[in-house]
Formats: sequence, structure tokens, C-alpha cells
Amino acid sequence: MDAVAVGVVRIAAAHMAQAVRGVTVERGVDPRGAAVVAFGGAGPVFGCLLADELDVDTVVVPPNAGNFSAVGLVQADIVRSAARTMVRPLDDEALPLVERVTETLFERLAQPGAVREVDLDLRHRGQEHTLTIPVRLGEDDPAAVSARFSEAYHRAFGHTLPDPLEIVTVRATSRVVLDADRPMVPAPPSGEGGRGTTRLWSFRRGAWTEAPVVRREDLDGVAEGPLLVVEPTATTYVDAGFAVEAHESGCLMITRKDRP
Repeated sequence: MDAVAVGVVRIAAAHMAQAVRGVTVERGVDPRGAAVVAFGGAGPVFGCLLADELDVDTVVVPPNAGNFSAVGLVQADIVRSAARTMVRPLDDEALPLVERVTETLFERLAQPGAVREVDLDLRHRGQEHTLTIPVRLGEDDPAAVSARFSEAYHRAFGHTLPDPLEIVTVRATSRVVLDADRPMVPAPPSGEGGRGTTRLWSFRRGAWTEAPVVRREDLDGVAEGPLLVVEPTATTYVDAGFAVEAHESGCLMITRKDRP
């Protein structure tokens, strides 16, 4: 039964890693230079496994990991957006036309004091897929927009093309920026439970081990795995070969100490 359970968890981690590769490696981004942000009720359980699957050295567990989306929603900027399809070449006449279209879109959005942002969905003529590129109306010319697109295209696909560009969609975003210095919502206290040790499977060691169970608010300094960090909304699994410490931001920082 142990082998079956381990296999199920490893298959789940492999599927998660493949999804990450779909938005990194397949778009020209090397995930080894990034960090895994583990959130959701079960996300922190898989953080170390994903780090090994992706050869990533750092895992970040935010406060309130199990309620991460809800907490983010109440702290996010107030954003409204609208879009209009406008398939035409990116030429000297395009940007004045885009400006007129965005004025109409911003009238619909109507957020006093909001920051206005304009993006264009662009593609090479004859292609199906687009990239969304920010545009500074009144400052950019078609050459500047094309250069920005070429940079994004090279970053995503590893090459550039000489083919002319065309606009597909005009996007207007109205953003009311909230206080940028607001602190993160702290993790709630864990109560009386969550101390002592537990029998824990180490994927790195391939064996059961007796491991500490630490409440998140009790974590002091660097603690080396295997161990569990518990809190009301999530459980963080730290495998052997990783260490965890509390960051001043309130996040848990898990770092690799050795490779399997």
C-alpha cells in the first residue's frame, strides 16, 4: 500500500510539473531560475516535490496559503477592462485609430482617478496566435510597438520573424491602485494543536521517519526537513534536503540544501 500511495503522489506531482513546463519551458522560460509559490490547501504539501521535479531551489508559502485567492481578492487593485476586435495592419494610421477606440472603451469603464492602461493583441500576418503587448499612446510609434513585440516573441519562441504585424484586439484597462505599502494579511494562530512529532514519509529518503510538527507561528530560525509546518488553512511538507524559515514578509521560505 505504501508503494501505491507514493506512486499516486508522484504522478500528481509530475502532472503539476508538466503544467508548469507548459507556461515556462514551452514559452522559452527556464523555471530553474524561478521559485515555486505553493498555495491552496494542498499546495504546500507538494512544494518540495515540485521543486525536485522542476530542479527549482526555492519554494515560497504565503500567509493564509489555503485562502490565498480570497485574501488576494480583497487586497488587489480595483480593475475594470474592456476590449474591441480591430483586425488591421500595424502601420502609421493604426495608433491614432487605436487611441480613438480606447477613448470609447474608457468612457464605458468610467472609474474616476483610475490609471489607464492600453494593450494590443498583435500577431505576424498569417499567424493564428497573438501576444498581448502594452502600448503608451501618445509616446509610442509603430516601430517602438514592433520592437516590443519582437522582444516578447523572441522570449516566448526563441526566434523572430521579419513578417509585418497586425492588430487583432484593442484592450483598455482602468486600474484604481490601492495602497502599495499595505501589509500582507498575517496567518491566523494555530491554536493548541500542532506540536510534537509524527510518522512521516520522506520522498527523498524513500522511507518512513519520525519528524517534528511545528506550528507556523512557532517557527524560529532555520529548521531542516523532514518536518511538517501546520496552520489553520494548510500544511507545509518539508522533505529531507530542504530547510524552512519564516521571512519578514510572513511567507515561509523553503530552500534546497542538497540534490537527490
